Amino acid sequence: MEDFQVYQDPPRANLFFNPVPSKGFKLVKIGSEVSISDVQPISGDASGWNIIAMERGKDYSQEEAKKFNSLLLLPVGRIDHQINIFHEYSNLDGIPLFTQFSRLNTDEDILQFAANYGQLINGVKFDNCGQLFLEPLQLWKNEISLVRKALTIWSSLDAWEPVHQYLKPEGDKVLFFISGKNASRTVILKSIQNEQKRETVKRGLAQFIDIKMLEYPATVAHATEERKVRGKGTVRIPYRSFLRPTSLISAIWLQISQSFFKDGERDIIARRCFLTGDFFAESDMRQRNAEPFKGQYYSIRGMRNFQRQKNRRIEAAAEGKEVKPDRKGATRFLVDFDAIGEPVAEVAKAQKKTHPKK
Repeated sequence: MEDFQVYQDPPRANLFFNPVPSKGFKLVKIGSEVSISDVQPISGDASGWNIIAMERGKDYSQEEAKKFNSLLLLPVGRIDHQINIFHEYSNLDGIPLFTQFSRLNTDEDILQFAANYGQLINGVKFDNCGQLFLEPLQLWKNEISLVRKALTIWSSLDAWEPVHQYLKPEGDKVLFFISGKNASRTVILKSIQNEQKRETVKRGLAQFIDIKMLEYPATVAHATEERKVRGKGTVRIPYRSFLRPTSLISAIWLQISQSFFKDGERDIIARRCFLTGDFFAESDMRQRNAEPFKGQYYSIRGMRNFQRQKNRRIEAAAEGKEVKPDRKGATRFLVDFDAIGEPVAEVAKAQKKTHPKK
């Protein structure tokens, strides 16, 4: 048992592979006929069979379903590979999966994301009545809306912005609202006397995240892994515990949960960059040691870009010019360029004295 002592830690790392169809997804109307060969490519006479597209989890008749005019995601092609959701290529350039998900605005965005990462909840089911049960597009829109709003509230807390608008006192209770474009939720909290509103909002957001994790749970899995251990070099861990989401949407909410509560591994959890307001993997960030903004996190790339844009303004000011704000393609910062380091005007003035025009 002595060899296992260094491995007896609680599960912090995540493990999840999601199946992805070879030709992505397309949108079909509920109650419409689709070819079975789209979903399950087969040869022979059966390839021409048509089946009825229905919404997963609903018990509508085909006639009732057609009245709803809902759109469903139809997987196209064989399931020929599975993607590791928590690998670095899923969290592109240090941008966490939940941030990518929150930025999906159009149906085309959703289809592309699904083509890359699979369905939110895996599983396409047939029945004996010629029906195919598919994932509704509205599920995506609802979850995107809730993720986006949760990140907005989290960002407001992190930036010390007003958050009282998310609360409504009712007797000995407080209602906490998560209200997005396509979905909303209300969390009922116990009222605590003299509690600051931001602490109440933080408590409400924590409870909301817990509710989502109950809705889309994760389980514990075990797998072997190689890890560098001080004094022992690289060792093979025979049975390490992992948190395994039960679906893609579970993986997204788990990453939010571990980032908010800061109880995951650094290459999985994310923090908010105070320069841009965006979230990045903690492993790609640094913590500021000086005032102002002491203790807050920034992305390494974001700080380089900030300094680069500030230098452009200094050069322009030294020449009596001005850099146009809101230039196309330029990163927008929440922090004024004079807030960090010497003010632009003073540096430009010093440069004029040091390098006068000929």
